Amino acid sequence: MSSSLQFFVEQRLDEDKLINHLNLYLSRGVESIDFPLSDADFFLQVQDYSDGFCMGLNISWRDDQELDIDGFELAKSIAREFTSNILVENIDEENGWWLIDSAGNRFVVRVEELEDGITMDSKFDKVKFN
Repeated sequence: MSSSLQFFVEQRLDEDKLINHLNLYLSRGVESIDFPLSDADFFLQVQDYSDGFCMGLNISWRDDQELDIDGFELAKSIAREFTSNILVENIDEENGWWLIDSAGNRFVVRVEELEDGITMDSKFDKVKFN
């Protein structure tokens, strides 16, 4: 079995640069299909979307492993490094999501599923979370 984190990124990121960034935070190594790393404990799967937030990131690891960093902190590091907004599902609230902006601020948002992607639901205002 495995555990995972899922993020949605507003802009397309260069996968090589993303892997390099993730390896700074996940010291036991991150690999993907295009960037294999023989002793990596984490696997990155990238999904491109044509609507809304255009890139999905799924980072998975075996259940007997532990994540080196809090998922929110990891999303914040990606948002800051690549100057992009990130959507993260809030597992503590049904239908709740976080938006992490490029400054690392966190907002409570609602999302709308699109035909091929996900975006913030424009019927709801984002609320800054402290």
